[in-house]
Amino acid sequence: MSPERQALYKEIKSFIEECTAIPKEVNIIYQYTNIESLFNGIVVKEPKKKGEEICLWASNYMYMNDPNEIATGQKYVDELLKEYFIEDSSDKIVQDLEDSPDYYITSFSMNRDSLPMWGMYGKNGAGIALGFDRAIIEKANSTLYKCSYLSKDLRDKIKAFCEKVKGEKISKKTLDFIFIITLFALLINKDKKQKEEMIDTFIPFLLFTIYAKDPAYKYEDEIRLLIHSDQDAKIKYRVQNNLIIPYIESLFPKEALKIVLVGPTNDMKRTIRSIKRYLDFKGFHEVDVVESKVPYRG
Repeated sequence: MSPERQALYKEIKSFIEECTAIPKEVNIIYQYTNIESLFNGIVVKEPKKKGEEICLWASNYMYMNDPNEIATGQKYVDELLKEYFIEDSSDKIVQDLEDSPDYYITSFSMNRDSLPMWGMYGKNGAGIALGFDRAIIEKANSTLYKCSYLSKDLRDKIKAFCEKVKGEKISKKTLDFIFIITLFALLINKDKKQKEEMIDTFIPFLLFTIYAKDPAYKYEDEIRLLIHSDQDAKIKYRVQNNLIIPYIESLFPKEALKIVLVGPTNDMKRTIRSIKRYLDFKGFHEVDVVESKVPYRG
């Protein structure tokens, strides 16, 4: 690849990282759930070893809440590639990721005490929000990214950037070759530095398809942990909303859990007391259990 093309990809990568970067001041990230999930698996009943006291599920991306999950980003990136970077504009550039169903997502939110999040994911206010230490989650697993909601302002910003960096278009055949070689190398390469260098080619576009969302979901302020796995031995299944959903378990140390926020429609005093007592019993002595301040009847 020419130095000019390498410089272009680096600029694109930096721009996408800027769009998906979590603000530095966000130290705690939240997962809205129910008390049953905390008791039945998030706090591991019998950890196999130290540092595996918390278990979070990463669900297959095709079964996320948004029915157009991933497709929104795929369609938008395809439009950008055709307009600014690829000379063959008749064919679909970004192929459907349904052909590669090995991506799993754990979702968090930057919102500590959100009314719509309680209603959507917190058992209509009778659930809990678990606050996790962002740095510990990243250290134990992988990089977290912020979802980008494709509002008019963001679309205008992206268009302005593409106008700035556009140059001579490359052929679809060349792009396919770059993508296939890069993806194959990423899957088999364990060298972190080399992976980062390869990401400077086509992967930024792929990442943006995964982290771009419809602006209707802006209230979530979602942060995602993405896992790629094609190892059937790691995949488990659960039933939800009349679907059998594949998922992967990710293990974290108990120090990752910093706070349990009790939803506004709970029997507050007794719920706080029961959660605190159970966490103490499991050795989570440093976790704060506090009540929501949202005025919500459910």
